[in-house]
Amino acid sequence: MDTGWTSPAAQVIRDNFEMIRSFQDGDPLYVLSPEQSRDIVKRHPQFIGKDPVLIVRDMHRSGPRDGGEYHGFHLNLGLIQKPVRALHALQEFLRFLNLHHDSPNIERDIKDRLHKDGFIGTIEVIREGAKDAMGA
Repeated sequence: MDTGWTSPAAQVIRDNFEMIRSFQDGDPLYVLSPEQSRDIVKRHPQFIGKDPVLIVRDMHRSGPRDGGEYHGFHLNLGLIQKPVRALHALQEFLRFLNLHHDSPNIERDIKDRLHKDGFIGTIEVIREGAKDAMGA
């Protein structure tokens, strides 16, 4: 999700898009237009100033869905102003996704691992209604 503002992190994503796709592992990948991104930000102002944002929806979580909600998390790359740091965060994010792809509860894995490693505020666990968060 990127509302179209230019940032060092947005350039890092563009420069490394093929790397992102290579870690996709057959999962769907959606690239939102700036207009679609702005619509989400209007409904979810907590994203203001944090884009580009990579949103991951956990499709494999076992157990009840808590009233139809989905589980997942997002990486707020727009909070990182230095390109080298944004690239490092992106690489760590993709490495984590790769290692925990089949986890029964990736949210717990995030809380246990990434928050301890200094990603607080950059990685946020989300539990939103699917229609609200994804603009469906």
